[in-house]
Formats: sequence, C-alpha cells, structure tokens
Amino acid sequence: MKSTLRSLFFIPLYLRIFTNRMELTRLDEQGDAVTLERSFSSVRMLIHDYEAAENAAQEAIGQLFAGHPKLKPKNISIMVQPMELLEGGLSGLEERALLEIGYGAGANTVLLTDVDVDQAVAIKQLSAA
Repeated sequence: MKSTLRSLFFIPLYLRIFTNRMELTRLDEQGDAVTLERSFSSVRMLIHDYEAAENAAQEAIGQLFAGHPKLKPKNISIMVQPMELLEGGLSGLEERALLEIGYGAGANTVLLTDVDVDQAVAIKQLSAA
C-alpha cells in the first residue's frame, strides 16, 4: 500500500546544471520545464556559491509548480546532472554539494549522474531509490 501511495504522489524531476544556469524538467506526464540564470559559478567551479545555487534550485521548483498554488509536492525525486566543468571528474566535495542542492531544494530523493540519461531510465532509477 505504501508503494502505491508513493507512486500516486511521486514527482520525478531532472536538474541539469550549467555555468550560472539551471534547467529543471518534470519527467512525468506534465513534462513542464523551467530555466533559470543566476550567478553561482566561477571560472573553476560549477558551484562556487552554494547558497545561491540552492536558492536557484528552490526557485526553479517554485516556478515549476507555480500554476498549482495549492499543490506543494511532498514526494519530489531529483536526478542532478552537472553539464560543465567536469574535466577530471567530480571531487567528493562537488558531488556532496550537488546532492545537497537537490535536498535543499525540497527533494526526498536525489541521484547524481554525469551522463545523459533517457527519461524512462531516470524515472525508473528515481522510483527505485
């Protein structure tokens, strides 16, 4: 019963992070998307200002659900994908910051990927997490 209830309110999102830009997409039947440009990167680091990046992710989620003022999603799952400044791979600190941005934005589940993921695969991975 619990898994059935979870699937009723399961909202999978895909957050792609570029230099000073975030693209957040709903992976369910709604398919809505939001793009925000904010200053949170530097020349060397994708997430230079953690607080600004977390605020941008929160704002993106707010905009994504703005058309539903009474709907405050309780079961958000986010797949986070850094899109730039990946030379040499992500450090443990960068991975932690990216995961925490997802949780700080309101997600219950956050997965990190460094490769493009098909929508069906992302939904499957998020629902299994």
